[in-house]
Amino acid sequence: MPSPGPGPWSRPRCGAAARSRLRPPPRTLAEALPVAAEHLAFCPDSVWQGSGTVRDYAAEALVGAAHWSFWWD
Repeated sequence: MPSPGPGPWSRPRCGAAARSRLRPPPRTLAEALPVAAEHLAFCPDSVWQGSGTVRDYAAEALVGAAHWSFWWD
């Protein structure tokens, strides 16, 4: 997978997982909720196997988080 150049996404580290870095991260739940919805569409396992709900995922995994992890089973 080619690197997208400068920006928040880093190259996947293995075949079934990816990690990204974002500057700046969402600071509030209101900022994080739309991002959480995008994460759900991109990688449902991160939400359903993690926090369990989109709202909880946004609060626990996105607000203030400089790194995001994704995985697919």
